[in-house]
Amino acid sequence: MPGFDLLLTNLLSPIVLAFALGAVAGFIRTELELPEAVLKLISIYLLFSIGLTGGRELARASFSDVSTLIAAAAMTIAIPVTCYAVLRRVGGFDVSNAAAVAAHYGSVSSVTFFAAMHLPAPWKPRRKAI
Repeated sequence: MPGFDLLLTNLLSPIVLAFALGAVAGFIRTELELPEAVLKLISIYLLFSIGLTGGRELARASFSDVSTLIAAAAMTIAIPVTCYAVLRRVGGFDVSNAAAVAAHYGSVSSVTFFAAMHLPAPWKPRRKAI
C-alpha cells in the first residue's frame, strides 16, 4: 500500500517527531529546553536546507513557460509584503520581528512553489509504454 508507506515515512520524519516532542512537552508542562548552541545549529541547518532545496528545484525548473516565472516572482514579492503588513497592523509586531517573519514566509513559499511544480500529480493517470 504505497499511500500508507508515504504517510508513515512523513509521520516518522525528524521534523514531525521533533514537533510531537515539543507538543507533548508543552502539554505536560515540562521544562524541556535545548542549549543555545543547539538552537543556533538547528536554525542554521534549517536555513541551509531551505536554501539548498529551493536552489535545487530552481535549477531543475524549466522556464519555457513565462507565466510560471511571473507567478513565482509575484509570489516571492507579494507574500512577504502582505505578511509584513498584516503582522504590523493586526499582530502588533515591531518592525524587526515583522520583517523577519515575513522574510521567512516569503522564502519558504517560494521554495514550496518550485518544489510543488516538479512533483508528479498523483491524480493524473500515468501513460504506459506500449
